[in-house]
Amino acid sequence: MNRNVMAAAQGSVAIARNISTVATATERTMRGAADNSRAANELAEMSRELRAVVAQFKV
Repeated sequence: MNRNVMAAAQGSVAIARNISTVATATERTMRGAADNSRAANELAEMSRELRAVVAQFKV
């Protein structure tokens, strides 16, 4: 019985580690998505500014 309890405890520790790993990966992914969103917004703003500048030179 002691062996079964020990195996269950080890299994629980492994599950906890895996959950922690998934949580860390999720956090990194969320940060990456936020960075990508900011970059896309900056690019859209630069595009608007470029269009305004180009519009000044149209014949």
